[in-house]
Amino acid sequence: ISYEIDDKDTAEDLIEDLNKGKQTSNHLKKNLKKPDYIAKVMYGRTNGTTFQLWTNRSQVVFLVDGTYYELNQKQSNSFQKQLKEAIQKG
Repeated sequence: ISYEIDDKDTAEDLIEDLNKGKQTSNHLKKNLKKPDYIAKVMYGRTNGTTFQLWTNRSQVVFLVDGTYYELNQKQSNSFQKQLKEAIQKG
């Protein structure tokens, strides 16, 4: 299943939340299974960044360029709520 979030404000809010993530150790690697989402953020027609995203946990975790990041509990709740709303709109 593919989802596309075209609403610029929503996409910016989601990215802003992810930018609050703190780098975490790679110990998460062995505890993570298949990612919930393979996300791609486009900065133009051909420029973009792809990353893996796990949301079905107590905290949101994402992997960008070999580095794991995670959001704290409050940030995770906010991100998950915004993501669900964005997907339902789309």
